[in-house]
Amino acid sequence: MALRVLEADESLRADYLETLQCDRHGVEEKVLTLFLDLVPLPRPLRTAFKSKAMGITLWIVPSAKDTERLKKIMAVRPQDSLPVQTSSVSYPIFDPHITLASLSSHSNILLSKLKESIPKTQSALKVNFKSVDAGDHFFRSVYIAVTPTSELTALHQHVHEALGVEPRTPMFPHISLCYISDHDAEHGERQRFRDELRSTGRIREDEGGAVSLNCGTDKEDWVSGFISPEIWIADCEGPLESWRVLERIPLNSIID
Repeated sequence: MALRVLEADESLRADYLETLQCDRHGVEEKVLTLFLDLVPLPRPLRTAFKSKAMGITLWIVPSAKDTERLKKIMAVRPQDSLPVQTSSVSYPIFDPHITLASLSSHSNILLSKLKESIPKTQSALKVNFKSVDAGDHFFRSVYIAVTPTSELTALHQHVHEALGVEPRTPMFPHISLCYISDHDAEHGERQRFRDELRSTGRIREDEGGAVSLNCGTDKEDWVSGFISPEIWIADCEGPLESWRVLERIPLNSIID
């Protein structure tokens, strides 16, 4: 019976490795793989694994004003979803961001090198919203798909080359709007969240394959993107409530 619970396919194993950000060539991967082979993981424990992240990340973030605007969207809850109906893991509070790079906690890369990976001449980054999608992973439950401009993709490549690491940033670039447990997702919560945004007029399809979000409360406040003034280095070791910002790297105000 236990082994049947762990008839985990390769995608599940990869999911755990990605979520825990294990070094695919290190000891921790071997230990985790052995663990997954031998120990049954029921759904609640699987969600517990997925609600934690490990390591250091670089975030492209909006300004304080745009952060507050996006948080109004992130605070939306489906009308038929009550706190008693959803897991305590779902809907944690976090700052909106695009994960530029994600490193294992055992990468041994100094903070100074992380800062140096961002070019001193780097201009503020223009972020354009492409679509709002429901995903199949805790950390990509419902997210804004961002247009992969040449500036974003070039910086993404430069940072990983400077750090000498392979990218661990699935669906780059995107901005998560909420994190919802697998258990709740099986009952349609991720899709309900996205549908709530659409049914309440929070999403507008724009020309050119783009979208805008209505971040207003008393009156409309449509946002189709933002200009990122800085990049944060965040310690994402452990559960979300323990995440902390280590460094803020300002970008040049002039956009190329």
